[in-house]
Amino acid sequence: IKYESPAGELSAYVSRVPGDGIRRPAMIWLVGGFGNSISPLAWDSSPRENDQTAGIIRKAGIAMMFPSLRGGNDNPGHKEGFLGEVEDVIAAANHLKTFEHVDPDRIYLGGHSTGGTLALLAAASTSDLFRAVFSLGPIDDPANYGRELLPYDIYDLREAELRAPINWLHAIQTPTHVFEGVDGNISSLLAMQRESANPLIEFHPVEEADHFDVIAPLSELIAEKILGDTGQDVAITIDESEIQARVSAQLPPPRTPFPAGDPREERIVFEYAVYLNGPRAEGKTLNQARALIAKEFKELTLSGEDDTLGEGLEARLLFITDVPEEYAVPTPENLKFHSRGLSPEQSRLLQSSTQGLRIWFRHQGRLALSGLKTANRVTLRLAEELNGFPWDEETRQVFSRDHWQANRIDAWKGEFPNAPNHFTIHAYQNGDHIRAITLGMQKFGLPDVVIEQFSWSVNSSMGNLMNCLAQALVEGATIQNTADFQLDLNKLKSSSVRDRNLDSLKEGGKGRIRIALKEAAWDPGDPPNRLIEIAPDHHEGPDLFAMQNAMLHEMFGVEDKVNSIKHDDGLQAASKRAKARLPELKGAFVAGLAPGETLLVKAPFDTDSGGREWMWVEVQKWDNARITGYLRSSPQHIAELQAGQQVSVETAEVFDYIRRHPDGRTEGNETGKIIEALRERQGNERSDPED
Repeated sequence: IKYESPAGELSAYVSRVPGDGIRRPAMIWLVGGFGNSISPLAWDSSPRENDQTAGIIRKAGIAMMFPSLRGGNDNPGHKEGFLGEVEDVIAAANHLKTFEHVDPDRIYLGGHSTGGTLALLAAASTSDLFRAVFSLGPIDDPANYGRELLPYDIYDLREAELRAPINWLHAIQTPTHVFEGVDGNISSLLAMQRESANPLIEFHPVEEADHFDVIAPLSELIAEKILGDTGQDVAITIDESEIQARVSAQLPPPRTPFPAGDPREERIVFEYAVYLNGPRAEGKTLNQARALIAKEFKELTLSGEDDTLGEGLEARLLFITDVPEEYAVPTPENLKFHSRGLSPEQSRLLQSSTQGLRIWFRHQGRLALSGLKTANRVTLRLAEELNGFPWDEETRQVFSRDHWQANRIDAWKGEFPNAPNHFTIHAYQNGDHIRAITLGMQKFGLPDVVIEQFSWSVNSSMGNLMNCLAQALVEGATIQNTADFQLDLNKLKSSSVRDRNLDSLKEGGKGRIRIALKEAAWDPGDPPNRLIEIAPDHHEGPDLFAMQNAMLHEMFGVEDKVNSIKHDDGLQAASKRAKARLPELKGAFVAGLAPGETLLVKAPFDTDSGGREWMWVEVQKWDNARITGYLRSSPQHIAELQAGQQVSVETAEVFDYIRRHPDGRTEGNETGKIIEALRERQGNERSDPED
């Protein structure tokens, strides 16, 4: 539709008129961003964790209007940045009142992020147009979005004053509710809450939520309140317990503790295979394999499909007549991740394999180690005899025979193997965070190990922690208390795993920690095995990420240099060059970084003594003017912050960046080199850094 504004005729979307003659409440929703535009995305289904169109409100039966503003789309006028746009919102509301399906006395205003900021300014500019206002994730002063995003001079005090909601809270005459997740832009909400003495405004900091995932549960609650607000006077009250109930309902259920006792299963079954080179006759191949096993592995009994488990080691063979159809080889691209030790020529040869041999091994849990050792030897000998490549179905990897020999057989010295040689760790993007799981622990009769919700920058340390727990379980560790499992590097019997981790400990690393072990939730692609999750329940922090960081620091230590310096012209010039790259970096981040790639930005944080401490933040979300991520520095002068926790910074205040590629290449951190030189020149006093 079109609506008339002082800027001219502007475009808007309005939900369809039902044609039932019923007048219903209506919501004007102001989306975030700086474009002043609308698009068909307003009607698309959005993920619950980031539903910026508040589609839940529309689907509840409330009429919805999405106005574009001056300068947006093909509208007349130009963007003014939270000034003339207020007139557009008021004009949109007056136009919406004329629709036959809208109750003109029940027009509500809502918005998210920049839309929430504009909603507060519109509420302060009219007295009785809106029945109630709902502002989600606003900012107290738009100047904090950064001058590169705004069409006015943020250093002109009068221009900035007019556009800052914190200056006009006293003028709001409409019941208004302001919300933000405590893991989002909470500082702006708290600043306005401290400033406001207006009884019509209620501020709601929302626990266990951020700037985005707070929208859906609040949309549900707002829709319910609007539908119940049918009297002559506004009857909308929102209790904090109502909000938290909605937010908590969308959180995953708490994990069940993993059962105490011996984690090894009584029955172990796993599968290997051999991809064969060249065509072979099924009968001849099976006879050749059976003869080899009978001659060289008398401890192994070949069995049929009978499910009865005997006292010894058993195996069953099945010929693969059509590999591409029944047991496809990994593609050349996937072989980068699913092969070990193959030369380019061997990789090409593998692609031509048309037949193979599957081998199921099974035995009792008490024979876990001897059974796996025999299975590894049998599979290698079959690959040698039949001229093929060993495949581990549990780890989903194909091997050269030399690599299998060296790592699966020769490296097994003594009673216990180097367990990481026999499983792999799959780390992957799972929503906003990283999830890691071992593949292959089933061969030991043990659960696969999982760690949920962390970031790529700690992937290596998380992998080391998973390796250490897996090694302890392989060596027979029993779980006496799942809520308080003691993991100690010095007690590992495998010298390769033990010494490698002990030798790499950094400052503060103890080599031992207390962890909680829980039953992990299954995710598509997980192996058909029990899952055990490592949880940082014994480590303190304001959120899960800080607790994880504390767990890793206690176990392995940390390197974190502090430089107290004064910024000179050279440093400022380097920072300016880094800032110029930010639009390009944001584009790459939004498009999607490669698995294992990380992007960090350096930004200032206010210290307890009134100075500024510049720290690195690993980017998790980049929304317009704000970056949300994980604090990767250890604060020295800010008591309320902890390394690892989730924080938000303004894009405009970013000082430098580091982009780390999966192959080890790095970009950025030009200021770091200059700081090293400055540190040498100025000394390394532990004083508050200056900006």
